[in-house]
Amino acid sequence: PAPALIPADEVERALMFGLIHEIAGADGYGWNRRLIFFAKARAAIVAAPETPGIDRESLDRLAAKYDYGGDAARARQRIVAIFKMLVARLHAQKAGGSRYFIGDSLTAADIYWAAFCALVKPLPLDLCPVSPGMHETYTERDPAILAAADPILLAHRDYIYERYLELPMRL
Repeated sequence: PAPALIPADEVERALMFGLIHEIAGADGYGWNRRLIFFAKARAAIVAAPETPGIDRESLDRLAAKYDYGGDAARARQRIVAIFKMLVARLHAQKAGGSRYFIGDSLTAADIYWAAFCALVKPLPLDLCPVSPGMHETYTERDPAILAAADPILLAHRDYIYERYLELPMRL
């Protein structure tokens, strides 16, 4: 495809796959966000086991399927560390005149971040029509994570969607 989403340069290619792993791989951002989601859901069930809409059996099934077993406090620290790294990378690139994670053109890392950034703050409902409940579920509320979510992360997501991806999304 044009542009090439995987850099030809070996160092840039390795960097890109490393960034993607930090965003989407084991012990990356998405992985740890999932651990926090399950921890919050379990806490809600313990606090109010008879609350409508909270189904312990379904949660246990999902937790088993998606390998929940993590420490939410550690997951939070890991997300903050990943965000700090991504923020530093984008600021360094911006200082060099680039709007991308690597080099001066779009790579798969930019697209991965644009997609996974929905776990911080989903796109507005008019651009990504999902149920208000789903939108609310995906909106980050943790103060430590939000403090690490420098505005450059959302600005990067918005730029990638506006310039390269179809909006509004059709789900």
